[in-house]
Amino acid sequence: MSSVLYAQHAKTTITAKRTVIAKLEGEARTLRSDQEDVDRLLTQKSEPKTLESALTNMLVILMRERNEDGISLATVLPAQTGPGNATLPMSALAEPVGVSNLKSARINVRGGYQSYDGLKEYLHALRTLPIALVYLKVEGNTFEMGLRAYGT
Repeated sequence: MSSVLYAQHAKTTITAKRTVIAKLEGEARTLRSDQEDVDRLLTQKSEPKTLESALTNMLVILMRERNEDGISLATVLPAQTGPGNATLPMSALAEPVGVSNLKSARINVRGGYQSYDGLKEYLHALRTLPIALVYLKVEGNTFEMGLRAYGT
């Protein structure tokens, strides 16, 4: 009787181990596929966006996503302004980034939000752009943020 129980236990153990091995092999295939995707993305040759394009895309996302995420914008202004808060041309807003051919420009945004989750989604939508969140202040249901766009 004990040899029958032992045989059943061994069979169950072998089946369980085969199941684990199959799962691990599937995960390994998925990881290899993911790594191939990452490798392909890292080796793509693409032209960098112009600063004008980066700023335009940022403003489009800021305006488009606000309604979807329950955001109200009070001000969207360049960090640099001319005399009497006059708007400056793009060439005056662009700041060099180190010794590279990149330039950047900062935009300050003030507004309000209906829910914290909505604000998080709004910020998440900006992650697809060549910009950096350089300042964020959240107080009550209002926020202030500084965004820096990058381009050539």
